[in-house]
Amino acid sequence: AKPAEFDSRLFKEGKEIAMRGMGNLPSCVFCHGQNGQGNPSAGFPRLAGLPKNYLIAQLEAYKNGTRHGDLSVVMAQIAKGLTQQQIEAVSEYFAYLKPVNTPPQQASANDSNLLALGERIAVYGDWDRGVPSCYKCHGPNGEGVNANFPPIIGQPASYIESQLKAFVKGDRPGGALNLMHVIASRLTDQEMKAVALWLSTQKVPNPPSDPSYQNDPYVYVKYDRQSRLNAADFPGKTYDLYKPPYPWQIPNNDFGKMVRLGYLIFTDTPKYAKGATGNALSCSNCHLDAGRMAFSAPLWAAYPNYPAYRPKNGIVNTMQRRMYECFRFSMNGKGPAFDSKILVALDSYAHWL
Repeated sequence: AKPAEFDSRLFKEGKEIAMRGMGNLPSCVFCHGQNGQGNPSAGFPRLAGLPKNYLIAQLEAYKNGTRHGDLSVVMAQIAKGLTQQQIEAVSEYFAYLKPVNTPPQQASANDSNLLALGERIAVYGDWDRGVPSCYKCHGPNGEGVNANFPPIIGQPASYIESQLKAFVKGDRPGGALNLMHVIASRLTDQEMKAVALWLSTQKVPNPPSDPSYQNDPYVYVKYDRQSRLNAADFPGKTYDLYKPPYPWQIPNNDFGKMVRLGYLIFTDTPKYAKGATGNALSCSNCHLDAGRMAFSAPLWAAYPNYPAYRPKNGIVNTMQRRMYECFRFSMNGKGPAFDSKILVALDSYAHWL
């Protein structure tokens, strides 16, 4: 079923433009595929299933010249030939197309090291250099989070790499706070190539999200990649500080299962602590790098400081009480019981760090 805001009239108009073009303007599917699946060999991105407002913003950027370079010569001409209603119609059409699960881009055996590097950046980032993971903004599996953070998995590697370079050069707007320009500028050419290659090999999920999440928010699924990563560190600035372990070093035992659940709750709180939060914040929005980053209220430094007296509530607080109050106040939600699975998991994660 289509969402309530689905506009069948716009969808029909957009389909006509996408499939047949308009006047001297070529059809969208000529480059982006019959089903909007993209063209990996030519580097044309997937359009099917991208957020409507995101697609509108990109066509408007081509039209007004704020997005240039890469495909701008062709896309600017097309966008300038569309009225605002036609831009919205085409965006409506592609936004409600089901993403086509074409075979993910294949990488050669020689690319194993590059893929491992790309995976670490996409999933964990490199906070020593101020590089958050791609998934921190674009969702736990790169599926996208509203129009500001579009889906990034399954796009052609050449397209992703070219867009990262476009952000660096300023050929493409960097989004809120020019965030993408800052992040991309901190990546080397090899890292851009690596993360683009890895993201391109990821299968596009069928919407809605995997139902196994909905039945039991504590099921450990889709995160088996952590057990496959090596504990190799990123080269970079070192500090005379305690270095906490990495998420891929979580032990593979019963204690580790609870630690891993704590990690998932910490990094995607609304999803894995469903019902306990009242807004979209996750713990890691304030405690960066999943509570690992020094000088950002690290979880490993907080843990040994409790129990502690807090003037705010006038009592000695345990670690569970402190986290309980984060749920109540910072997240505007309901404080989980001190012996709940949520707080036990978070306490286990903090202890492990």
